[in-house]
Amino acid sequence: MPDIRRSILWVSISQYINLAVGIASTWLLSRLLTPAEFGISVLGWAVLGSVESLREFASGSFLIREGELNSDTKRTSVTINVLITSVVTAGLLLLAGPLARYFAVPDLERFLYVVSSAFVLGAILYPQQALMSREQTFGKLGLISSAMTLAGSLVSVVLAYHEFAALSFAWGTVAMSTVGAVLCMAVRQDIAIYRPSLRSWRSVLSFGLHNGVTAIISRIAEVVPVFVFGKIWTPAELAIASRAVLVSGVAERIVFGPVLAVALPEFSRQAREGHDLKFSYLRALTLISVVHWPGMIMIALLARPIVLVVMGHQWLDAIPLIRIYCPASIFAVPIGLQYAVLSAVGGIKILPRLIGLQSALMISVLVLMARHGLEVVAWSMYPVFAIGGLLSLLVVRSRIKFDWGDLVASLALSVVVTLLAIVGPLAIFLAVQDMTPLLSGAAILTAGLGWILGLYISSHPMWSEVCRVAQATRYVVLKNKR
Repeated sequence: MPDIRRSILWVSISQYINLAVGIASTWLLSRLLTPAEFGISVLGWAVLGSVESLREFASGSFLIREGELNSDTKRTSVTINVLITSVVTAGLLLLAGPLARYFAVPDLERFLYVVSSAFVLGAILYPQQALMSREQTFGKLGLISSAMTLAGSLVSVVLAYHEFAALSFAWGTVAMSTVGAVLCMAVRQDIAIYRPSLRSWRSVLSFGLHNGVTAIISRIAEVVPVFVFGKIWTPAELAIASRAVLVSGVAERIVFGPVLAVALPEFSRQAREGHDLKFSYLRALTLISVVHWPGMIMIALLARPIVLVVMGHQWLDAIPLIRIYCPASIFAVPIGLQYAVLSAVGGIKILPRLIGLQSALMISVLVLMARHGLEVVAWSMYPVFAIGGLLSLLVVRSRIKFDWGDLVASLALSVVVTLLAIVGPLAIFLAVQDMTPLLSGAAILTAGLGWILGLYISSHPMWSEVCRVAQATRYVVLKNKR
């Protein structure tokens, strides 16, 4: 199996383990905590995410894509990372009280105090993870990631059972970071990178300046709507919207999680070796869309049984949001790949402008729609994702010069497969709408059969991948029988 397929396999296994653990913990936590308690954690993570972006001025992305990486360069990147972490942590602790008073959520202060320790541990964890990605040791990375997810989920559930409320999530985050830092240090056993040095500060900051601005803009687009919603909506409404996005993100995690973990290292390797990324980019879009598009539509059709099984009756208000939001995310596929491909081809300087435009559009629309209710906000994501995806394609095309005809031809195959995959489930949904477990199973079965038929009829590139997996599975089974 070629290295890229092996890498995606290892990352996929890890992602699916994490997904299974996440679904199990969500099922438990949704029954142990109220929507209001979830809402506090949403605000807390939004604050943590906003300060996390400041660390991107010396991020792991530099360690992954840098052509010549010596000891001084690694140590300088880590040193700057630690300095930024120290300053930002102090600021987070000082602002915890004022932020809690601003949102009129007293428990937010304690939440931020606890998660600040997880933020500190990131200075140890992230450089090691980045170097492992560069070395493409994705098997070890996957095991560490799964151990982190299991530890964080276990701690959160146990503490929620003992009525720690929103702090359950905060301590779970600390547990994740602690386990990850310890395991990464045990695997790589490289403490030399933590010896202070600033010898290569120019090369680190020349990349970090643009990467940091990109990260800050991206994070602003994520947290500003949350802050606005936090003032307009109740914590319960904020939590319902957050859970809707969480459920909608399942298909994206299944598809984008493994691909994005491998995309930057792989695109960077190809760029260093002088390969043309046009074919790789179009193929990646084709393979992602053929899974992502039908997956998102299926989640929309099965929203009710998914919410009832995973979260329970108190979250039924999330169902219409999921049915609206999921199909909208179909237009966002190019956005998912833009950072990896542009970073690999030296387009890091244009990323802040691209993401700035996309973020300004999203923030403007969401802020304008916030007072009109949850469903209006969900509908507004259609133009946001469509325009953002088009901007992404235009900028990437300016760098790798793909033809629009090739793009249309590639995605047309995924359109055919998606239509054949959803025709059966859509017919069932339109006939009954209230999907019982039996009908849900029938919808999933017809979707799978339609998907396979679509791959075969359209000669989609995914068909060869499916055949390759089937042959490998058959070989393993026959070998074990012997």
